[in-house]
Amino acid sequence: MTTIFFEKVIKPKANLGETNETACDEAAHFADQQLKMVEYWLENRQWLANDALSIAEPFAFAYLEQVKYIDFPLERYPRLEEWFGRLEGRESTARARAKIQPYLEAVFKR
Repeated sequence: MTTIFFEKVIKPKANLGETNETACDEAAHFADQQLKMVEYWLENRQWLANDALSIAEPFAFAYLEQVKYIDFPLERYPRLEEWFGRLEGRESTARARAKIQPYLEAVFKR
């Protein structure tokens, strides 16, 4: 996801050249392989590392949140999408987003 985010979002905003579509395709293939494993892991679990919310969730959530900016479809991973929705709906997520919103606006207005 990070490679795709860099190529499709950061690179154009920073005038660092053309998007490398080959790198994006390779990264999307790698992400698909990894997300299939997470999807399988979530088959009988609600959380990534424990039977309850843990530190693993915000780390993975921050990584996956990039999908909003790169049009990476999560529909192929319904359990992951459900997990993502649970985290997205938390009050703590809303508070964190409110704190970083001015920075996001500054980056994406350019």
